[in-house]
Amino acid sequence: MDGIRSIVSKSRQENGSGLVLTLMVLMVLSVLAVSLATATIGSYRLTAKNRDSVSVYYVAEASLNETYEEIKSLVTDTYQLDVNKDTYFSMVENTINQISGRRMDDFTQQFSEKPTADIQIKKISDGNPREYILTSEGKIGNTTRTLTKNFRIEYKEKDSGGGLPTIPEGAAAVVKNRLDILGGTVKGDLYIDSTTPKSINLDWGNYVNSSLMVKPGSDLNTMITYPNINYKLNIKGPFPQEKSADFNWNQLENLISSFPKFESYPPPSDLTIYQDPNKPNGNKHQLIEDGSLYANNWLITNHFDKLVLDHNVSFKDIIFTGNITLNIDTKNKDIDISADTLDFTNGHLNIIGNGKITFHIKDKIIFGSGSTLNVSGSTNQLELFYSGNSAVNMTGSQKINGSLFTLKSDLDFTAGAGVDGLIISGGKRITYDGGAYSNSYIFSPTADLILKAGTKINGAIISKTLSMDGGVQLLTSPFKDTFGFGIEDKDNSNKKNIELIIGDPVIETSEE
Repeated sequence: MDGIRSIVSKSRQENGSGLVLTLMVLMVLSVLAVSLATATIGSYRLTAKNRDSVSVYYVAEASLNETYEEIKSLVTDTYQLDVNKDTYFSMVENTINQISGRRMDDFTQQFSEKPTADIQIKKISDGNPREYILTSEGKIGNTTRTLTKNFRIEYKEKDSGGGLPTIPEGAAAVVKNRLDILGGTVKGDLYIDSTTPKSINLDWGNYVNSSLMVKPGSDLNTMITYPNINYKLNIKGPFPQEKSADFNWNQLENLISSFPKFESYPPPSDLTIYQDPNKPNGNKHQLIEDGSLYANNWLITNHFDKLVLDHNVSFKDIIFTGNITLNIDTKNKDIDISADTLDFTNGHLNIIGNGKITFHIKDKIIFGSGSTLNVSGSTNQLELFYSGNSAVNMTGSQKINGSLFTLKSDLDFTAGAGVDGLIISGGKRITYDGGAYSNSYIFSPTADLILKAGTKINGAIISKTLSMDGGVQLLTSPFKDTFGFGIEDKDNSNKKNIELIIGDPVIETSEE
């Protein structure tokens, strides 16, 4: 009985302990629940904030990219209108000013919030090119992110991919670095783009019909070296004026770099000339053999009327010797003739009809004796492109009635040799000496151009430097648009693909 009482007594002492334990468990669970709820709410808030931050970044980026593409289209469309530089920038900036300040809100609503982006465009610099900064501030609720992109807009001459830059009216010469006018006669204006001290060296000569054009603000006292203290610039000439040439050197350098690729065409069939066609075993000459043309036999003069070439062809070599004249008839078509070597040691080529021949010579051009090209035709019927390294030496009375374009070779004209047409050269040196002449405009942005001993240039010179001495005549004449020279811009691709706007990478400037 005592044992039973003891158990009952202990049981009565433990009454309510289960309730306490239950309450403790509930308390722990409540704390855990509160902690979990707090963590869940915090995580949700963080996720929501991160979501909004990411979303607003894409809103700002999309708005910036869309605006930039709109500006690119604006620039291209304006450029296609063929307006001048001032009008081009005026039209572009008027539209940019209308875009700046725009709010873009064409976005899907985000959890009851409407995304927006505010666009600002600020001009940083004038001139050509002009620099701008494009800013896009995206916003969702109280979250904002700001992105920026710097870009530059440029104006380029419409034919900078393959056309000739404009020469100042009345210019006899436009030089980039240095003028050495040591004698002779100048009729026309002399332009210099340099302001470097001692970049103009004058000596006694006939300059009374010439003006010296220098950049505004130039210091003539430091730029010009006079023959002696008695020389009076304002009396003897060339008469100084402040006027910039505004010559587009970049366009001319682009023209040089646009030199056409050497093309290979099907070779012509072999061609034999017979003294008597009825006697095939008699005197004969192989005019075309194994892909080369040999104009070096008397049968061509006496028993051959003309060579008909009415399609593009490629020769290995074209060789004229023996003072032979060859007539080529293109059937009034414009054709290309490519060859490794053009050897005019002694011979004459005439173009029959109204077609034009464009020669593309890869390795070497040789002139000799009194050789002539197209002297009886029109200047616009002949173009001669040369991509070889060897200098072109016309050292006698050789004559070219057409345009000459050399990619990198030097040119040397002496003893009455000359060109009636355009001369465009990417070489380092062009020399006229001993009565050589050119009725042409000479475009040579990288060349030192040297005129000596009776040379006569009737046209204009554009060169890196110019040196005159010894009875030289440099006479300006109106530019002839009948030269017919140019590099074909198929489908106007140069204008379409020209790079007018350049953008930097997008950067973020702020995040809230």
